Amino acid sequence: MHNRLVADLNFLSTTGDGILDKFDFTKNDDSRRTLKNIIIGEALTLERIIELQSIFKYLLANFSVHEKFYLSNSDNYYLKEYLGVETKVLNNKKGGKIILSIQFWFNKPQDYHKILSGIKHFVIIFFEKWNIIKQLPIKSMPKTIREIYERVQDVANYFSLSKEISNKIVSDNISNLELLKLDQKIRIENSEKIKELLFDFYNLEAYLSIIKAVRKYNYIFPDFIEGSDLEIEEMYHPLVSDCVTNNFKYESGLNLTFLTGPNMSGKSTLLRTLGLIVYLGHRGLPVPAQRVLMPYYEGIFIYLNVTDDVISGDSYFLVEVKNVVELLNELKQGKRCFAIFDELFRGTNYSDAIECSKTLCFELAPYKSSCFVVSTHLSELFKNYRLPEMSFLQLSSRLENETPVFLYKLKTGMSKVHIGKILLDKYLKNII
Repeated sequence: MHNRLVADLNFLSTTGDGILDKFDFTKNDDSRRTLKNIIIGEALTLERIIELQSIFKYLLANFSVHEKFYLSNSDNYYLKEYLGVETKVLNNKKGGKIILSIQFWFNKPQDYHKILSGIKHFVIIFFEKWNIIKQLPIKSMPKTIREIYERVQDVANYFSLSKEISNKIVSDNISNLELLKLDQKIRIENSEKIKELLFDFYNLEAYLSIIKAVRKYNYIFPDFIEGSDLEIEEMYHPLVSDCVTNNFKYESGLNLTFLTGPNMSGKSTLLRTLGLIVYLGHRGLPVPAQRVLMPYYEGIFIYLNVTDDVISGDSYFLVEVKNVVELLNELKQGKRCFAIFDELFRGTNYSDAIECSKTLCFELAPYKSSCFVVSTHLSELFKNYRLPEMSFLQLSSRLENETPVFLYKLKTGMSKVHIGKILLDKYLKNII
């Protein structure tokens, strides 16, 4: 289910125009992978969501301090290359005296110079990042950021990494033996501690990448509330240029929302927008809207790009049925769920789809604290079949001189505009 959700919401793209790309301001591949793991992952508890929000809000409030915190690809390469060298250059012998291995100097000059270059880069980069981190105000500092702060501070203290040493390295006024002694303590004796520090840098850069997205696109953080109401103001899809904004409001008890409108009216885009906001909010992330109030959903189900399963042999319709069963199994365990279906039961004939839809409505109606949004063309379904849990929304459109005009604005009620035959006739005229 998770992989399908990622695909349906367009998170990944090989052309740089996926949802993930909207958050990606990282400078190296490892920070980028860390960012991906933050954005695309398994379900989080409400406590973890609130914790992540506090981290992002803290970093946002102190953006001017850490704006330039990042590891370039070249810096990251040098650090990893240095930490990956397994050769020992110094040996501890009588009385703890450190003696330079002449044999190593001659036999492995490439590793030797890699270590000298690596320790220089490590100290310079470390102090550059530490000078940024130590400016962050300790007051109101979230636990995760405080732990990073303390680990960096501990490294500086433990290895006696003073500003004096950094200046000597920058000015190239330090002996090779001094560097090798420092290397012995850092790379040989405490490599795991330094690797953990590098992961801290990746995490912090990934967090800051998200903050840069907030500042550039004016994303906001949802407020989680008790109860079942879901309210979104001025939502839009971040991948659609000049996207028309819409409001969405779900009130407890009206848990079956049907979205109607002709082809090309924007139903699928609106469903993706709605699903994206709920999903991102449940990752502790900012969302493309002006204001969001939402409950905590224990299950999020997005069914947009349904296809038959060639490997299992399941038909399109059977895949749809299995999706419904997957959702119902979670609901029957007492979980509050959010689910989106785009054109449900397209895999069967019209009359059968109506009967299946009635059955689904009957099954979902009792779960009043959950929220189900279904786009549909089955207008006949609602002529003689209504439940008190149902509500109806439509995307505005109209016909002007037999030409469809799409407004992409959400309003209450059912659409009565039909343009399929008009579009077909229009394109048939263009056949040579």
